Amino acid sequence: MYEYIKGRYIGINKDYIIVENNGIGYKIFTSGATMAEMPKVNEEIMLYLEQIVREDFIGLYGFKDREELEMFKLLISISGVGAKAALSLLSISRINNLKYAIIMEDDKHLCRAPGIGKKTAGRIILELKDKIKTEEVTQGVDIQEGFEDIIIVNDGSDEAHMQPFKEASTHKEVTILIHEVNKGKGRALKTAYEYCIANRPDIEGVVTVDGDNQHRPEDIRKCCEKMIENPDCVVLGCRDFSEKNVPAKSRFGNNVTKGVFRFACGIKISDTQTGLRAIPAKYLDFMSRIKGERFEYETRVLLEMKRHHIDFIEQKIETVYIEENASTHFRPVKDSIIIYGVILKYIIGSLLSFIIDMGLFTALQFIFGKYISKSVTILVATVVARIISSLFNYFYNRNAVFESDEKVGKTMGRYYILCVCQMGVSYGLVDLLSYVSHASKIITSVIKLLVDICLFIISFQIQRRWVFNKKKENFNE
Repeated sequence: MYEYIKGRYIGINKDYIIVENNGIGYKIFTSGATMAEMPKVNEEIMLYLEQIVREDFIGLYGFKDREELEMFKLLISISGVGAKAALSLLSISRINNLKYAIIMEDDKHLCRAPGIGKKTAGRIILELKDKIKTEEVTQGVDIQEGFEDIIIVNDGSDEAHMQPFKEASTHKEVTILIHEVNKGKGRALKTAYEYCIANRPDIEGVVTVDGDNQHRPEDIRKCCEKMIENPDCVVLGCRDFSEKNVPAKSRFGNNVTKGVFRFACGIKISDTQTGLRAIPAKYLDFMSRIKGERFEYETRVLLEMKRHHIDFIEQKIETVYIEENASTHFRPVKDSIIIYGVILKYIIGSLLSFIIDMGLFTALQFIFGKYISKSVTILVATVVARIISSLFNYFYNRNAVFESDEKVGKTMGRYYILCVCQMGVSYGLVDLLSYVSHASKIITSVIKLLVDICLFIISFQIQRRWVFNKKKENFNE
């Protein structure tokens, strides 16, 4: 009865959207994939429709494109597969991947959809396998956006997962690079960079894309175009994590990492987890030398870009999560430790030196407090504790945190200028507050603790911005 509907997009509920047309709000059930492509509220939208009528129900089902609508019709034509199950299947995977799973008889992929059991998955495969032609499975969608040189890294896939690479290799635009064993995302990216350096000397840059279908071809093109317009900047394709379709764990992880990046590194970035990056060719050699083999590599890249004064700009991209990001190989515990370890090293050294400083200060107070005045005791304890703790902090930061290759004398000079100033401020404030409050030795230590916490934050930022701040390299040579 209905072909399509045009109207104003009003909003999303749990499993349906609302479209207003001529003063009537239509309740339209749809898939997660279509929901992910909704425009801003009150903007115009067009959906292709299918009406389902039962004795106790009349409902409209709408989709962004005809291909998804036709797949929906195919699915509900199968006995035992209702509209709800069909939407579930369309929500866990793109059409291409769903068709591919059916052709390859991958029932495990289908069973990921809520409400789809092994028997139902088997029935779908049995009834649709012969109805879906292999050529219907879109191959090389990025080619459709005009990309003529696509490099794919097969990072140790086993024989059961080789078919996509075999199909991709049939395109003249595609080059396949192979790791015999899984080496990690960072290593795969560096392998591609090294290949481009050796075999593509005249390219303007590269665009990195994750292999989990979360990056739209049109967004890849936008990032590429922005990189060409800004040849000195790395372009980051950034998602909007406030959207409803973002999994809670991804929203939480990004918000935490974003805060840590801003405080610890001075990097203001809206999407710390993005794998869609457009990189000018002059930075490829630099990128290939950054440490890291797995997910920690991309975090290191952002840190090293800041350290070497490489600017970045953000390009807003569509926020897409397939089956709650279930396809990711990210290991929540192990890889989070690695990633945050990269960042937390910036503050661990200061915390350790702080403990050394506090311990020595307290001990020296008790040792010398019996023999000299309170003010002199505080001065001696502050100076001795700070010299020893600062030496530890300097060499830790230089070697483990900032991995500085500058001469010791140069950075140490700046470091100790900071230490002297910090020590003077610490002594002055502690002595003043201790005198005003008539504090005991224990309370004086507490006062020093509070003062040095504030100074720690200030000192940390100065170290990052001045002491170990590396001069900008000339990438144009």
